[in-house]
Amino acid sequence: MRKFYTPQDLARIAGVDPNTVRRWIKSGIVRGQKVGGRYRIPASEMLRFISEHEPDTLAWDGWVYEGLAQPHEADAIAAALREEGREVIQVELPEGVAIWSRGR
Repeated sequence: MRKFYTPQDLARIAGVDPNTVRRWIKSGIVRGQKVGGRYRIPASEMLRFISEHEPDTLAWDGWVYEGLAQPHEADAIAAALREEGREVIQVELPEGVAIWSRGR
């Protein structure tokens, strides 16, 4: 399972040039890091971006959008998904916590 993605991956989702994504990383709009001289974006950041900017995307690269939960509910939902053997990423957004899972 991929843990990091390229600027090209995010550019395809956002409909922009990869250089735009690199500028976003440099300016802090998107969290990324250089690995071996090339930018890489963590899976959690990709899902944060999708949750905020592409809300109609319900599945991406094996990840499935489980829904938006209130912070006090998110951990219980994530725990239940993990019990099913799923990998879970919780993305904090102003309106709540987006929950994404993949596996089994």
